[in-house]
Amino acid sequence: MNTIKKYTGRSLWLAGLMMTTLMAGCLGGGGSSSAPISDEDGLAASKVASTNPANGAVDVALNRSVIAIFDEDLDPTSVTDESFILKLNSAKIGGTVTYSEKVATFTPTSNLEAGQEYTATLTTGIIDLTGKPLSAQYEWSFTTGTTVAAGPAPINLGTAKNFVIMTAAGITSADGSAAITGNIGTSGITGASITVACTELAGGSEVFTDDAAYPGATCTSTDKTGASIALGDVLAAYTQASDPATPAGVGAALNIGAGTVTAQTFEPGVYTWGENVTITGEITLDGGANDVWVFQIGGTLDTNQAITLTGGAVAKNVFWRVADVVTLGTGAQFKGVILAKTKVDMVASSTIQGRLLAQTAVNLGSITTVTQPAE
Repeated sequence: MNTIKKYTGRSLWLAGLMMTTLMAGCLGGGGSSSAPISDEDGLAASKVASTNPANGAVDVALNRSVIAIFDEDLDPTSVTDESFILKLNSAKIGGTVTYSEKVATFTPTSNLEAGQEYTATLTTGIIDLTGKPLSAQYEWSFTTGTTVAAGPAPINLGTAKNFVIMTAAGITSADGSAAITGNIGTSGITGASITVACTELAGGSEVFTDDAAYPGATCTSTDKTGASIALGDVLAAYTQASDPATPAGVGAALNIGAGTVTAQTFEPGVYTWGENVTITGEITLDGGANDVWVFQIGGTLDTNQAITLTGGAVAKNVFWRVADVVTLGTGAQFKGVILAKTKVDMVASSTIQGRLLAQTAVNLGSITTVTQPAE
C-alpha cells in the first residue's frame, strides 16, 4: 500500500473563504458589527461576510491563521497589521497580514498559547476599491485548544453544519428505505421537491424548506429561513475549499494516479485533481483528531469502496470539493463532507458518515444510510 505524504507549512494555514454572496450577511462569522451603510450614491459599504475560526469557536489548533472574508474587493494597501489586529487580553499578537481576493489572513509569528481566548479586530481603516471604509469595526473571539494540527484550516460550514443533507434542487428517496440521521433541507425550490418520508429520518431530525409544500407534517421545521441561510453557507464553503482560498496540492499531492486512486494512505493535507476521480480500492486517511484533509476534484467523483479513518482522524475534518457529479456506488462506505457543485447520487446499499451539501440535487437509492459526523 502506498502512503501519500503531504507536507504542509504555514502557506496551507492561509486557507480562507471567498464569499460569492447571494445573500448578504448569511454566513457564520457571527462577530459584532452593524448593518452595512450607504451614502448618497446608493452603494453599500463593505462588510465582513464570514470568519475562520468562527466567533465562539473552541479547541482551535495553536498553529492556525485567523481569516476574515469580505463581501467585496478591498484596497489591498488598507489591510495591514494596523487594521487587522489579534489580541490576547490587551496584548497585541505579532504576525503578518496578507490580502487576496476578498480574503484577509493574519498569520501569527509563533504558535498561539493553549487554552486562551483571543480577540480579532478589523478596523474601519479597511477600505474598498472606491475608498469607502468598512461599515463598522468588527470583532470576534475564539478559544485555543492544546494541539498543533496538520493539514490546511478546516472549511467553515457556517450554519450548514446543522444539516446532514442540504441542496438547491431537492432530495429524492427511491423507495422510502433510506436511513438518515440529521436535518435535511432544500432552498430556492419548493419543498415538494423532497420525497424523503419522515419515517426515513432518525428521531429529532427535521426537514427544512422555504415553503409549506413538504407533505411530512410530523418532521417539518417551522423555521422557513434556515434552509436559505444554510444554502448560502454551502456555496461559500465550496468556494473556501477551492483554490486559491485553499491552495491546491503540489508535487506528489497533484493528480495522483491520473485520477484512478486505489490502496493508498493519505496523510493530512490538500490533494488536487484537474480531472475525474475514481476510487477503485479502499483508501485510508491517517492523522489526529484535529488534522484536516481537503480533496479538490475538477471533475466527477465515483467510488464503491470504503474510506477508513485511522490515528484518531474524524469525518468532520475531511472535505471533498467536487466540481461535477458525485456517485457513491453499491457498497461504498464513504467518510467526510461532500461539497458538490452539481448533484450527489447514492446508489443502493451505499453509506456515508459525513454530509451531502449539493448545489443541485441529492438522490438516495434503496437502503442507503446518511449519518452526520460527530462534532
